[in-house]
Amino acid sequence: MRVTKSLILSWILSATITGYGAAAMSEQTLSLGVFQSQYVTDSSASSNANQTSSFIPNFKMSESVFKDKVRAEGDMSAIVPMQQGGEFHVWFPSLNLQFGDRLRSSTTKRQTQVTFGRAIKSWSRLDTEWGLGLWQPQFRFDYIRPKQMGLTGLFYETEKELLKFTAFASGLYLPDQQGEFDVTDGKFVSKNRWFRPPVTQLEIEKGTSDIYYELDKPSVSSVIWNPSYGIALRAGEEESGPWIQFAMADKPANQLHIGIEPEDALKLSDDKKVHPIIHPQLVRHRLLTAEAGYQGSTTNFYASVTGESFEDPKLPEMWKETPLEDSIYYGIGGSQLTEVLGFKTVIYSGLVFKDVVGDNEPAGMGEELSTSIQKVAFERLFNVGIRYPMHPKVFTKWATDLKYTYSMSDRAEWLMAQVSYAPKKDWSFYLGADVLGAPDKVESDKLSFISKYRDNDRIEGGFTHVF
Repeated sequence: MRVTKSLILSWILSATITGYGAAAMSEQTLSLGVFQSQYVTDSSASSNANQTSSFIPNFKMSESVFKDKVRAEGDMSAIVPMQQGGEFHVWFPSLNLQFGDRLRSSTTKRQTQVTFGRAIKSWSRLDTEWGLGLWQPQFRFDYIRPKQMGLTGLFYETEKELLKFTAFASGLYLPDQQGEFDVTDGKFVSKNRWFRPPVTQLEIEKGTSDIYYELDKPSVSSVIWNPSYGIALRAGEEESGPWIQFAMADKPANQLHIGIEPEDALKLSDDKKVHPIIHPQLVRHRLLTAEAGYQGSTTNFYASVTGESFEDPKLPEMWKETPLEDSIYYGIGGSQLTEVLGFKTVIYSGLVFKDVVGDNEPAGMGEELSTSIQKVAFERLFNVGIRYPMHPKVFTKWATDLKYTYSMSDRAEWLMAQVSYAPKKDWSFYLGADVLGAPDKVESDKLSFISKYRDNDRIEGGFTHVF
């Protein structure tokens, strides 16, 4: 595990907050989960593992002092591998101090809250529900089930009646956390099934060349010390009735951009080897989101549009790079709570389109060296699902979720099934499966994440105990 200075500071902050909060209102929860995933087929990458077993501890805290005018909240988790060579990760979706009022919608009195630290906010419902990774960073140990994490900085929120304004500013940037990988003897290797290394051989006019990569890691300070700004304005209650929201931001993208040096790395040398150098680079982008919807007791729906534009990273002309695509994301979604034969059922569905604006692909981009280090790859996605706690009188302790996702650009399909059982409040058991399928031949520029990971069918299970 790579522990950054910001993570160490966060642990210190957490300990300090807990000490102050102990004298007032305090709520803390510690849980421990044990989970195992078994992949049905071997991976196309020989270094990927076919099975993972992990302990997953989670700690949540909520503290308040000074008559509830100062509050602290934290949510921290870890993945501790049970097998040799597994990945160890620590991530914290939120860890912050709050000052001022607790925000409550529809009040006639103006309320103001200032938050310092990492906090998850409602910037875009489309981005959150589809895991697009546009607004807030994600923990992407599991590519198809990313964990939402908050932006880190200073938040100012004020609310009165049906209006809410949010402003964000920061000089600290924390990107996505992904599966571990390394470069050994010129080859990318990773135990993580969701990491796809670049190709190791190249077909060119003079024959076949072996590719030996070098990785030039940027310094931690050059990545994390970068400014971010954002604002959002919302009209309408968050829990009931119609609502509309506008949000905009200028910040680093949550995924690092990849530069490839040099231009002649794709030419066959005398020893039939090429030695490209991979340069992960920070790149800035601007976001503009408009959303509207309705939230009811049994029905909710929304429509969303987000524009994303990138700044030119100004890499050397001789370098190649992964594409930066200025894009517009359109989406709709909703759910309906109904009852069928005594079964309380939530039916939900969504649709998201990505339209690339103009030609943003750098000249000479080598498709052979493009990697899977990117946000969710897709053009058109549709999903429909059923979620319900089974029969409320017969299966009171069971819950299920069945979802089907279809990618229109490459006709790829993903079926997810989950069932959980909680015999007591402090125990829960889980069983799930993911099946991904795609046609054998699809244009490479239309591959969705489902096609890329179609050999990652799996069965998983585990249990969680809350102390």
